[in-house]
Amino acid sequence: MDAATTAAPSRKIEIRRASQGGELMEAMSLAPVDMTQMEGLAKLVAADYQKGFVVKVLFSSAEPPMSLTYSWFKPGFPLPRHSHSADCLYYVISGEMRMGEDALGAGDCMFVPAGALYTFETGPQGVEFIEFRTAPKYDIRYASPAKAWERQLEQTRTHAAHWDDETPPMAVRRMTGEV
Repeated sequence: MDAATTAAPSRKIEIRRASQGGELMEAMSLAPVDMTQMEGLAKLVAADYQKGFVVKVLFSSAEPPMSLTYSWFKPGFPLPRHSHSADCLYYVISGEMRMGEDALGAGDCMFVPAGALYTFETGPQGVEFIEFRTAPKYDIRYASPAKAWERQLEQTRTHAAHWDDETPPMAVRRMTGEV
């Protein structure tokens, strides 16, 4: 073996437990937005929007710059159109996310480059996925038209009453100490 093969690694192996997951707001910041975006988001929050998802930052590192996030979006969750300041790679664990004509299910992947606007709708069982990012921290910028915010508000009002009844996936139960 040559020296490159036998050299000691410059970084240590790190293990993070499910229960050590951080909150999304620790990794994300809201980029400046116009009033339409702020008003739309405020209305969703007031209608129990946050009951429709669980998002945990599982791993975050400045060197190399990366992060790993777990997400579970419940059935009928209205994800506003937005972009991030970092490249993202999604891996669907279970359920379904629909982007226009494309439906992604368990085992499917999707790459979203930094700055690309996107949204998706959840399938009847919701969607559970892992998101790899090329940065430990990033900005989110919302860009939904006014009509889309109204539609998303109606979806939230329709589905929020049932979101508490959803059985969390095993990963969520481990993160919250239920298992």
